[in-house]
Amino acid sequence: MPAWTAVPRDRLAAAAGHVGSWDPDLLRAVLVSLAAAAWLLAPGGRGWDPFQSGPPLPGPTLLLPAAGALWIRILIDLALCAYVLYQWLPSQRRKERQRRLGWTLASALVLLTAVRLSGREELQTLAAAIVVLLLGVLLTTLGTLNRYPAEGRIEGAAVDVPLGLLLGWTIIETAVRAAALADRQGTDLFDLGAQTWALIAVGVVTVGTAVLCSTGRGHLSVALAVVWGLIWLLFERLFGEPASAPVAFAAGLAVFLLLITAGSRRHRVDHERRRRLRALQDAARPPLNLAG
Repeated sequence: MPAWTAVPRDRLAAAAGHVGSWDPDLLRAVLVSLAAAAWLLAPGGRGWDPFQSGPPLPGPTLLLPAAGALWIRILIDLALCAYVLYQWLPSQRRKERQRRLGWTLASALVLLTAVRLSGREELQTLAAAIVVLLLGVLLTTLGTLNRYPAEGRIEGAAVDVPLGLLLGWTIIETAVRAAALADRQGTDLFDLGAQTWALIAVGVVTVGTAVLCSTGRGHLSVALAVVWGLIWLLFERLFGEPASAPVAFAAGLAVFLLLITAGSRRHRVDHERRRRLRALQDAARPPLNLAG
């Protein structure tokens, strides 16, 4: 074999062996951190101004909430930063829960960066497609959170809450961008009218979120993020333009139903957890000596 072909092959084998020796848990944490840095430093991502830290929501439709709804972006940004730092703790580095969530979160952060980069008017269709893809990615994280529950309140606050808030707000943003895209293209299936489709969209968001919160572990953060968007939608339809009392009423009813559904499920989950802990404590106690 010629020397000029042997050397590159040897180098390739050595490089492959070197990459294979990397710690996959360390690599995952590094990639999540790099994805978070790219997301924070993307154009429109600097500072804590919610009106500048991401692309503006599309133009006025019956599903567009009031501008104050964007303040949730500050909370989501801070919560995700807390999660990125939390994953570096030695107690979290090699947990199966973090192994399954880390790659998904890195993908979600890349998609969030892409949404920020597609904030121009001519890229709104692309932004809507990316948000739908982001919603699908985040739904997989909810399954992981249900399969591997948090071991304490701190882990729940640092992991479950950030992902739940992001998922809930993504549900709202998906509906807003889909409505804006349909309005821009003049789409009106079955000639039902914008108000009827807005009522259907609120119903779909409500039922979908209720199913997510009632079939899992009662993720209140998901419901609260959706409720936040619905409350601002209610005010905008009552006092903003375009006004619509039926859509405002539907949003208010959805807020009530989601709070009841998610709160009830969370209460049952917490009750079951307390019963399991009490059973474990009782099993660890020495038996009573009634004879002596």
